[in-house]
Amino acid sequence: MATHEGQPLKSSSIDIGALPMPPVETLWVQNAKDERLEAAIYRGYHDFTEADEPREVFDARLEYNVPGVLIIPGIPKGGRNNKSETLLSPMFQLYVKHLADLGVNSMLMNAAGMGRSEGNTSLESLNSLTNNWVAAAEELVAHTNTDRWQIRLLGNSMGGHVAGSLIERLEQHGMAVDRVALVSPSFYPKIAQKAKFGHTFPLARRHFIEFWNLPSYNALNRYAGRLLISFSHHDSPPIHPEEMAVAGDAVAAAIREGRGLSFFSLFVKHNFAPLNKSDQAQLDVDKTMAESAAVITNFLGH
Repeated sequence: MATHEGQPLKSSSIDIGALPMPPVETLWVQNAKDERLEAAIYRGYHDFTEADEPREVFDARLEYNVPGVLIIPGIPKGGRNNKSETLLSPMFQLYVKHLADLGVNSMLMNAAGMGRSEGNTSLESLNSLTNNWVAAAEELVAHTNTDRWQIRLLGNSMGGHVAGSLIERLEQHGMAVDRVALVSPSFYPKIAQKAKFGHTFPLARRHFIEFWNLPSYNALNRYAGRLLISFSHHDSPPIHPEEMAVAGDAVAAAIREGRGLSFFSLFVKHNFAPLNKSDQAQLDVDKTMAESAAVITNFLGH
């Protein structure tokens, strides 16, 4: 683990798997094609000062705002529709539970053609995914007491690329991203941005010219907020070795150059156990999925 501020990544002293599911508001996000995308907002809890008082959910009419996390998944291999896709995977359930417990709002959304979302996944692209998540962020701010200056991104796989692209796009829409967590992020060349997932994308993504010149990575390199990077050792397809090596180098370089960034790197296996623990002595992450989820959500929620 590496940190610029010397603050260790924290797991959690509570069993987040045992936490209740927070209240949910289901909604539709309209995309540029006038298709309705299935989405859900989970509100953070407000704890009263009296320990025996019940929790209440934050209300948009309250005078203070809280951070909001966009949880951005990847797209299944092949870019085909999957109407059985659910918003909440087991890992995402842990995310929303713990974020709510930390008093943070969160939002999930299915891409076009996934779950109950209208449209066709094969006709989507990295650009359209990014546009759809801009619309989702606007809905999160409009429907809750989410602070538009404290938007936080949690990108998984392809969602990591989208998260990188979103940072500057959200700024153009009057919002600010102050924390980003990437879990097994994928990065793609510029030629792949407009490629349709079910058509030219499989070929376009192979034009992996130079990691440092990938558009999403460059956006992250310009980003002045806090960043956590987590790689899965046994991901499928495997993480490109250059991606993992250069990401680690970027963390070290940012700290060495004193750019004022707070980078964290957490290298984990597919089952979220620490990788090369003897070389990562500072890591105190449990081998369970819940403990790993707690590390990520603590980073986003505190």
